[in-house]
Amino acid sequence: MVRQIDARQLRNILSQFATGVVLVTFKAGETVRGITVNSFTSVSLDPPLVLVCIDNRKSSCELIHNAQHYVVNVLSEIQLEVSKRFAGQWEMSKGLPFSDLSWRPSATSGAPVVDGVLAYLDCKLHQCVRAGDHTIFIGHVWEMGLGDAAAAPLIFHRGKYTSLAKTEAGQ
Repeated sequence: MVRQIDARQLRNILSQFATGVVLVTFKAGETVRGITVNSFTSVSLDPPLVLVCIDNRKSSCELIHNAQHYVVNVLSEIQLEVSKRFAGQWEMSKGLPFSDLSWRPSATSGAPVVDGVLAYLDCKLHQCVRAGDHTIFIGHVWEMGLGDAAAAPLIFHRGKYTSLAKTEAGQ
């Protein structure tokens, strides 16, 4: 017997866990692309592995698999609009998502390292695992760097963006 779990209730329960927000960037041919992700974590220090989970319905899923490299940009609190832009809340009338965004190509893959991030990890795809409606991309870290250590992280909690101070205060 398979127990049925209500998807909406599960989503509400999982939203109680506050997460950071990252922008996963990559190159699709000569075009740079990105997707906002809040399913990101460290897997291993030796070898250095991290993972991101991406909805299989997103075009980025196949594109990252084909690119074989990606950069995880850890967003700061002041990069809320960057997160929204790559989470699909970008109006095309505003232009291309990278058109007015300051970034540099990573030395390893050429994928965008966004200016002002807290940290970045340039990864070579190590393994893909399809799990339900998402794909888990495990990346081997080849290059990394820190940004502004004094900046606060961008936080996602209870289905919305919030600040670390509000999360700590229980608001």
